[in-house]
Amino acid sequence: MARDHDLEPLLAVRQNQLSLLFNVSDTIDNKALAVLATDVAILLFMAQADLRLRWWGYIFCLVPLSLSLLLSIIAVWPREYSGAGVNLADHPEYLSLEDEQLVLQLLADTQASIEANKLLNATRLRFCVSGLLATGLATLTLLAILVV
Repeated sequence: MARDHDLEPLLAVRQNQLSLLFNVSDTIDNKALAVLATDVAILLFMAQADLRLRWWGYIFCLVPLSLSLLLSIIAVWPREYSGAGVNLADHPEYLSLEDEQLVLQLLADTQASIEANKLLNATRLRFCVSGLLATGLATLTLLAILVV
């Protein structure tokens, strides 16, 4: 049964969505690096300022900052994203597919890549947001200690 509509525009749209997911990955990296830089700036401030905190003050500031550093590093750690491209050495059968079958197979491959990359971005974003919350907690604790 022949189809009377072209699926190539749909393939182009799905591949564009895959490209947008790669851009989201870059923004997650930028946010995690900003949190990491904030952590380092707070640590440098604590090291250079003569705070004269009690031991518990350092604990309540350094534990969340250390946690945030760890979470931010995990968030920016390089990961392998799935692309829509096909290695023809591994899958030579793609060369023998008819046009409609090839487009359908590429649509399926692109959709699988989109789903895998969405999950990866969501995981990385959770690490980034958790690091940001830990940095906020450490900052508020430090401010409370300095005010008191």
